[in-house]
Amino acid sequence: MNTATQATSQDIQRFCQMMTDRANESYAQRGDNVNRARFEPSPGGKKYVRIVHISIIHGHEPGGGSAHCFVKIEDGTLWKPDGWKGPAKNFPRGSVFDVPEHENTGR
Repeated sequence: MNTATQATSQDIQRFCQMMTDRANESYAQRGDNVNRARFEPSPGGKKYVRIVHISIIHGHEPGGGSAHCFVKIEDGTLWKPDGWKGPAKNFPRGSVFDVPEHENTGR
């Protein structure tokens, strides 16, 4: 895990796009033509950026989304959410710089 580099907004956007692509590829592989997902950063935090998972069903977003994970801006570390407001700080789940191909980071 690379922990020496600060996570820029481009790094976080790239991570969100990768998670969106992975989720939608998974739906397509299962033959699911109804569900889709989108992951996007939620601005506002000084230390962490919340990554929100938005479900898309039949082309509509029925809710506001849920916290998927938190990114520590200082080093790009991924943390599991401890609810909507902040991360569970028990142990990191990965990094926006080094996400294994088989991992569904976050929850």
